Amino acid sequence: MELHDSSFVRLLQYAGSFRQRLMAWSRAVVSANAARVVALPMLALSSLAMIGYLTGSAWLAQPLASFPPMALESVLGMFVLGCGILLSSYPRLREASSASAAIVFVIGILAALEGQRLRWFGALLAKISATAALEFRGPVSSQVAFSSAVYVLLGALGLFAILSRPRGLFSSAVLAASGGIVMLLATTVIVAQMLGVLEGVSSGPFLGSSLQASLCAIVFSTYYNALVWTRQSGFSPPPAWLPLSVGAGSLAGVILVWRALTGSEEARLADQSRVAALTTRSAVNRQLMVAQRSLRRMARHARAPDSEWESGVTQLISDVPGLQSIIWADSTGHPRASDNAIQPSALAEVERALRPYASHFTHEREWAAFIDMPGKPGYALMVQPRCNAVSCTDLLVGMIDARAVLGSILADTVLGFEMGIGRGKTWYRTTAPMSEQTRRYLATRPIVKGGPDWQLGVWPSARVAAAVPSRLSDLVLLLGIAVSVLLAIALRLAQTVSQTARLEERAKLDLALQSTTDGIWEWDIPSGNVTRSAQLWSHLGYGNAESFASLEDWLSLIHPQDRALMETRLGDHLAQRTDAYEAQYRVRSAVGRWHDIVERGRVVMRASDGTPLHMMGMFADVTDRRNAEESVRQAETMSTMGRLAARIAHEINNPLAGIQNSFLLIKDAIPPTHPHIKYVGAIEREMQRISQVTRQLYETYRPETESSVQAPVQSVVGDAVEFIQQVNRAAGVSVQLELGGIVAVVKLSGAMLRQCVYNLVQNAIEASPPGAKVLVRGSIEGDDFLLSVSDHGPGVPADARERIFDPFVSTKPSKLSSGGMGMGLSLVRRALDAAGGSVHVSDAEGGGAEFIARIPLVETSVKGVMA
Repeated sequence: MELHDSSFVRLLQYAGSFRQRLMAWSRAVVSANAARVVALPMLALSSLAMIGYLTGSAWLAQPLASFPPMALESVLGMFVLGCGILLSSYPRLREASSASAAIVFVIGILAALEGQRLRWFGALLAKISATAALEFRGPVSSQVAFSSAVYVLLGALGLFAILSRPRGLFSSAVLAASGGIVMLLATTVIVAQMLGVLEGVSSGPFLGSSLQASLCAIVFSTYYNALVWTRQSGFSPPPAWLPLSVGAGSLAGVILVWRALTGSEEARLADQSRVAALTTRSAVNRQLMVAQRSLRRMARHARAPDSEWESGVTQLISDVPGLQSIIWADSTGHPRASDNAIQPSALAEVERALRPYASHFTHEREWAAFIDMPGKPGYALMVQPRCNAVSCTDLLVGMIDARAVLGSILADTVLGFEMGIGRGKTWYRTTAPMSEQTRRYLATRPIVKGGPDWQLGVWPSARVAAAVPSRLSDLVLLLGIAVSVLLAIALRLAQTVSQTARLEERAKLDLALQSTTDGIWEWDIPSGNVTRSAQLWSHLGYGNAESFASLEDWLSLIHPQDRALMETRLGDHLAQRTDAYEAQYRVRSAVGRWHDIVERGRVVMRASDGTPLHMMGMFADVTDRRNAEESVRQAETMSTMGRLAARIAHEINNPLAGIQNSFLLIKDAIPPTHPHIKYVGAIEREMQRISQVTRQLYETYRPETESSVQAPVQSVVGDAVEFIQQVNRAAGVSVQLELGGIVAVVKLSGAMLRQCVYNLVQNAIEASPPGAKVLVRGSIEGDDFLLSVSDHGPGVPADARERIFDPFVSTKPSKLSSGGMGMGLSLVRRALDAAGGSVHVSDAEGGGAEFIARIPLVETSVKGVMA
């Protein structure tokens, strides 16, 4: 299967290009220039509001009447936060950006504490500017809205997450949560204000954020959200922190909206208490006015404290609620007469209370004056002078009981509210006990102006107070919590579905590739984890793929000669110098055999700064295909060399035979006493050498007609060794064969196996001194047949152990009869590599060299034959 023709790779290429186009906008948003673009509107909006405070231009701080003015804490917080975001784009100013984030964090904390800690800032501006003279449109809260404090506080936390090192999962979660909560909250405030669904809570302590603060919040939260998405994982699949962050953000927004609604209901109930207090105070004042008019009328028309006056007093007391007694006193305050209900001790208290004020009543008054009675809490004196044309001679004094005043208007109380009358924290009379729940809705109003400091208190009944929050706000809270939880669950399910879909897709692809040596691989670059198809590990003979989970583990299996090139091509693609990655290298199997791997891939996910995050690709084991191609080439080479060797041997042997026959005639004609008889022997030896070389050349490269690619070890190796012994009788080197009871069939043709044995043993004989012994041993190791040929020669230098397998490279002395053409070991390596085997040389025990050929075994059903 060709990787470059794979539809899956083409799909990966298309997905990668589409993803790059899709994320181009996000990368632009989170670039260094984007931080400056985000900071610009924040600095502009906060600066305009500050100019409005300094110049007394209320419209700059409150451009729309439907939104409250931008609080000074929000002005300061957004300005410093904008500076911090701007400084974060300059690496050398990161410390200054961190300091700005710390300042913003402190401002957010103080603003969250009802904004009472920054009043000194407003007072300072009022001294140096026209801030105190600003007249805003609509109600203005006495404290910073909690939503504005959340903007500032979470903006500081997000800036800390941007500046954090290293940028891990925690910083991404903080940045995502900050951006998500602020975005949801600011959008809710603006949309609700425009649609009017939060009427009555816009300037309240929870959602009363200004238009400028909400716009600044939307700007920097958009930047935070785009930054965390492109930093962590792009757009798909959803990152691990997303469900928790979105759920927490939506839950925080729901709680703030619910708290704003309940706050609105509480404020509405408190307003109703104030209205009820005003209504009740009006009723009390009307009642006291009736008493004052009656007392004034009596002062004008009464002649003397006689029996008629006393009967009129009794009738007046019964008609005016709250009026307990009436006393006729002289100008010094001494009682002259009273109704029969008052006790003498009470008269003495009245006199003590009147004496300090008696001199003040020197003329007739339109309304009676009120005097407090220190000795009788809850009582007051209503004094009306009785004057003639010359002077005021007497005083008519009415004693007022606060308890009786309240009791007289109980029938007219507002439905659903309780009331009481008292002074300070002391209540003389209440219609019902006051609980902690109802106390916060208490509305008080003074009753008598210029008299005793009585106050009227009104609060909702326990039943009405228990209805706050209402069922509607509770329903909003429950629905909001349910939506937040369901949203988090939905995102978590989306993650699970995405991961499951990827696993199923990969499982299907793995199933389709199980019958081949192809597969897919994924590399999570930040963690270094590499995942490859299971069939690769089974094909290579590694049962536990977890042992090779990292890239370094995989690189350890690559052939040292191929690793550098592979890493270079991989680095070029990671650095975006190439559009795709493609490499071919050798990988070591569990049994030590080298497999040719071709792989290709592409980075499918990058961070905002171009850092690669995820890479995918495909691979294929082309060992069998390469072996087949090598076998064809080897067969063609052997055929060509065989024909060439036969032709050379034929062309040399024919004239050589004539030369030899002619030389025999000449040799017989030369007497032994001839002075050049020694050259006759030299010529004869050289002709024998030429004949031996041509015969060896023919035997080495003679063409074979067999087509089988399997060969039995015992017969082929035994015949080859016996032949070599016969050919090299004159060398004086013995050959010992140790195959034991091995009856195996190898994945190599008989001719090729015989040629490999011939070349290895011939080299060992030529390298060994006379009298030495060459040992040929065979063994089974796993799925391979190992043929070992060791000699007692000088060995092979370490720097030449790879070169000796190249064509036309030989370390034999030129005096050897074989000539040393350097083709034998090259033929052995090519033949074994084509069959999936290998050959290498090492030092033999006791000196010399040892060549070990690894030849794959083939499965066979022949009884008694090993595989």
